[in-house]
Amino acid sequence: MNAGWRAFVTNDFCLAALSLFYVLACRSVVAQASSEIFDDQRSLLLWPFFIPPIAIGLLLALCFHTLVIERPAHPTRTIISRFAALRLPGHLVPGALGFFFIAPIIFYFGQMKSLMDYLAFCRWDETFRQIDLWLGAGNYPHTYFSWLVETRLRYEVLSAAYHPIWVSCCLALLAYALFVSPPGERRSIFLLSFASAWILIGTVVALALNSGGPVFFELYTGTNEYAALVEHLAELTNPNGLGSFLLAEKLAAFKKAGIAPPGFGISAMPSMHVSIACLTLLRAWHAGVWARTLASCYLLAIFVGSIVLGWHYAADGLVAIALTLFLWRIATSVVRMQRRILEPRLT
Repeated sequence: MNAGWRAFVTNDFCLAALSLFYVLACRSVVAQASSEIFDDQRSLLLWPFFIPPIAIGLLLALCFHTLVIERPAHPTRTIISRFAALRLPGHLVPGALGFFFIAPIIFYFGQMKSLMDYLAFCRWDETFRQIDLWLGAGNYPHTYFSWLVETRLRYEVLSAAYHPIWVSCCLALLAYALFVSPPGERRSIFLLSFASAWILIGTVVALALNSGGPVFFELYTGTNEYAALVEHLAELTNPNGLGSFLLAEKLAAFKKAGIAPPGFGISAMPSMHVSIACLTLLRAWHAGVWARTLASCYLLAIFVGSIVLGWHYAADGLVAIALTLFLWRIATSVVRMQRRILEPRLT
């Protein structure tokens, strides 16, 4: 067994097992529910589209690591040399295998998210609204941050941070862990935590605590408790801009039409945006003060943005952070145990 395969088996065996279990479980669910909603077999053709975003994420990750963390005298030369190093088996094989097992998790998460309305046995929107009022001491939490979306410019900047920038950071973080980080404990803890977050937080807990969020509150409950927030977001939205409310309108239209394109479901509790931002901070914690500070600001921006843009109740982000920290601790124990068991057998 060559070095790349040995590194993957030693560090990421549990990741592979978790991925296979999740994919088989999701395929069973999707096969039963997809006949009237979407064609699961046809949607498998979307797999190749994961590769270009990961490549872009890899470039962003290398640029960030070089310019913010290392800060060498010749950054361009350093980035090029790092790309060249990806051909080495010690980076390429574990990275490719990790991608092979993580990509289907994200893919089937999108399928399951589309089926949330059809699989959920209970909705918790009213309960989370009451929790919001308790957390805000009688006021909705978004009212404390309304100054962030007082103007269209602020609203579009926050929308950009919450959607395209979040996606870019997520891909960059994953690509960095897969192809840049050397095989080892920290890399494996992150990858196992990352995969577990999509499975436990994004699927299992999301089904158990299913809710639509403030911007969809009237759609699911018939009452307009968040009417002021929704009307304000609608006023700020430019049809040709980056407004977050444009996506909300599209999702609401899908819901009313009774269709669920893969990846376009509605699910608020817990917040995967906040969970991935929290993982970003955990991964950056040992990367230096600059990386730690930027990641902390990023987590704060995503958490506040999730509330003030109407996608989430405040409780959604708090639960996501607590569960992410729990998964990180569990992943740490699991990775150390698998290394202790498998490493002597493969050397």
